[in-house]
Amino acid sequence: MNQIKTEFSKQKYNLLFIGISGYEYPHVRVRCYRFAEQLKKHGFNTSVLSFKDHLVPEVTEPEMYSRGDRFRLSVVFKSIKRFFSQYRNCILYLQKLHYHAAGALLLARYFNWPYIVDYDDYEIGQDPHGTGLFCGFNRDYINTFFYGARTDRDITEKAARNALCCIAASHSLQAFLKNSNPRTFLIPTGVDTTVFHPGAGKREEIPFTFLWTGLVWGESIAENVRYGIEVFSEVHKQNPLTHLKIVGGGEHMAGVETFAQKTLPTGSYSFISWMPPDAMPEIMASCHVGLLPMVSDSLWNRSKSPTKLFEYFASGLPVIATSNNEARYVVEHGKNGYLADDQRNYIEAMLCLSKNPEIYRSMQHLARKTAENNYSMQVIGKNLSDILNASLPSVPERFRQ
Repeated sequence: MNQIKTEFSKQKYNLLFIGISGYEYPHVRVRCYRFAEQLKKHGFNTSVLSFKDHLVPEVTEPEMYSRGDRFRLSVVFKSIKRFFSQYRNCILYLQKLHYHAAGALLLARYFNWPYIVDYDDYEIGQDPHGTGLFCGFNRDYINTFFYGARTDRDITEKAARNALCCIAASHSLQAFLKNSNPRTFLIPTGVDTTVFHPGAGKREEIPFTFLWTGLVWGESIAENVRYGIEVFSEVHKQNPLTHLKIVGGGEHMAGVETFAQKTLPTGSYSFISWMPPDAMPEIMASCHVGLLPMVSDSLWNRSKSPTKLFEYFASGLPVIATSNNEARYVVEHGKNGYLADDQRNYIEAMLCLSKNPEIYRSMQHLARKTAENNYSMQVIGKNLSDILNASLPSVPERFRQ
């Protein structure tokens, strides 16, 4: 076995990571750009093709998801041209299966082009509030032409079934994809621990600051933030030396801010608009605890592997999370954070950390250690490299150098 593994490790595979969004959105920033950087350190030849960054940089991130079939087709044909002109010897690493994967899957069907599926969200049907999750084409016949299937479920299952392997970001997604492809492996989103780090001296700072960060693009996210506001309202009544900081953007953020104005005392909270990724480490380092509430108990919520969870830990922020999602596999209750089953438990956890400096400092240390030991890019890169080296030896010689 060791001899075989050594032989595989000498292979130098060419991988092209393909993402629909740009560097500013976490699923592409981490699971394309960061993963590609790490695999280079393990001997892979890697490149990234971001539809937003490289094909249509003039288009905003929300427009990448909202524009119609004419736009989507034009960008897909641009990508196919790139595949043949620049990446014809690359294994295609598909991060999500939206319309940006259509050209790659067409080439896989007609030219046996090998590909890998990376799935970090359950994107079939609708979220708990009726928002569609799959972003393919609006016309069924176009989906059939490119994907060889019509519905979002059939498209996802077929793409997974024919992939060299599937990389799932959560236990729930791993179980789902394994129904289609037994070569499905768990790789959490992870974090760059050289970028995110604990803030110096914040242990003694007042007020004690709770943080929520993210893009409030729909009601399913908005209800999570409102939950955080509601529990903080009770915490602040019992410990006025606390503060709630909310950082992010999205079309539903204005409604969240209005809710905070009606619920919380002036001065007890602050809102910061969407910040570029490079500004987030400093913001996180100035806070004390990361909040990760998920209200709806749904397959969509259970499947998420939130980037913020790992960034909180790397920044030395213990995490208080609801227990109905992937956080239950990451947060060790009472060690690096708390898992809360209801609002009462959530409030108790927030009060405990804000009123007990020794408990907080212990959890802060363990939160950082959790990120370093289990979810750093170095650990993620090594694990992903081992998986791919074991999964790719059957690809044709032209995809190696």
